[in-house]
Amino acid sequence: MQNNFNKKIYNNIPAKSHIILAVSGGLDSTVLMHLCKEITSQYTISVAHINHNFHRDSKKMENFVQNLAKDNNWDFYTESINANQIDSNIESKLRDKRYKLLYNIKNEINADYIFTAHHSLDQAETIFMKILNSSGFNGLKGIREKKKHIFRPMLNFIKKDIIDYADRYNLKYLDDPTNNDEKFLRNFLRKNIFSKLHSIKPNIEKPFTSLKNRINEVNELIEYNTDNFFESDYYSHEGDLHFLQLDNFNNYPFLLKLNIIKRLCISNNQSFNKNMVEELKDFLKKGKTGSKKNLNNYVITFDRKEIVISNKQFSSFSENVIVDEEKLIENFTFKWSYEKMPKKFSKDRNTEYIDADKISSNLTIRSIKSDDYFYPLGMNGKKKVSKFLNDKKISYVDKKNTFVVCNGTEIVWVAGHQLSNNYRLSKNSKKIAKLNFYRN
Repeated sequence: MQNNFNKKIYNNIPAKSHIILAVSGGLDSTVLMHLCKEITSQYTISVAHINHNFHRDSKKMENFVQNLAKDNNWDFYTESINANQIDSNIESKLRDKRYKLLYNIKNEINADYIFTAHHSLDQAETIFMKILNSSGFNGLKGIREKKKHIFRPMLNFIKKDIIDYADRYNLKYLDDPTNNDEKFLRNFLRKNIFSKLHSIKPNIEKPFTSLKNRINEVNELIEYNTDNFFESDYYSHEGDLHFLQLDNFNNYPFLLKLNIIKRLCISNNQSFNKNMVEELKDFLKKGKTGSKKNLNNYVITFDRKEIVISNKQFSSFSENVIVDEEKLIENFTFKWSYEKMPKKFSKDRNTEYIDADKISSNLTIRSIKSDDYFYPLGMNGKKKVSKFLNDKKISYVDKKNTFVVCNGTEIVWVAGHQLSNNYRLSKNSKKIAKLNFYRN
């Protein structure tokens, strides 16, 4: 066991690293401390204890760990949690607070890694709990051996081997009374389920470890295919806009689709909850053109030939433009001026002539809004701008880059697309304005 432990450390932790041992004073963490005695020539060791103040022996366990650290000439650090103030989801909240305090200690003393004493039975219990909670695929990966600055060198060790090791070296440790409290799901499973499973299969941890390994292998395959997708011609991006070619994407298994979206929309240390997974599955299955799904700070949109993932905060603007002013705004230029009636009208959609007698003051050019409507030239009645663009089969990105020229609140021109019937020229038009809109 010692040799396996040493090999695990030397293969994963750089020499001369400063390691904090998270020690409760129970069997597992006491064995962790003893195993670390043999690596002190290569590493700096400190001990941290988080006092949960959850039972009457809390201070006793803190003092016990402090004395163990003193016996080994290791620096000792302690932090405290007032567990009595937590009245719901106690296990999860205590774990979060514990790790936060351990990280505080790490940062305070400039340590490199935090070691915990999780072992294979902890892994089996965790996976079982994830199954009971209907966790997604990522949850079934269980406890990770290494996650950023957290390392769990005993994760593959069997509980029986840990007990035998403690007996062999006559190690003294304290039993945490809360381990007998069956209101905690983990304790209930350990005492009522895993104890019975052990009688049937003594090494019950092994099949759970095998399951975790198979899940990790599947995850590696998903990650490999995700990498290939982002390097392929089926994916492209322009700034915060991401384009997934629809015909190709639809052929992928759902877990691969989910991982691609995860890469784009959430950070590495997060995952989708159960409800979001089901919502995404339903959304992707329907795949209706124009349908949208909000996800964190992103919007997923089905366009005709691609899925577009964009930041929610799509840039919008509104600018007043005085006559003869050439307004340069990001990727386009707009100008309007008074002109004589042209002898011949251009077919260029970026140029329009309007009846300027109907202009009250300056014109405004702005982004389109969801409730915009206008009176398209040659049509009876009004029409929403979004419906007009959809009917013209304008892509999602082009719609986001479509602008309207307004006289006050009334739309004069959907720039580059269609003039309003209300501003068309007639034989009675006396004052004429020329509008120019060009992409830079």
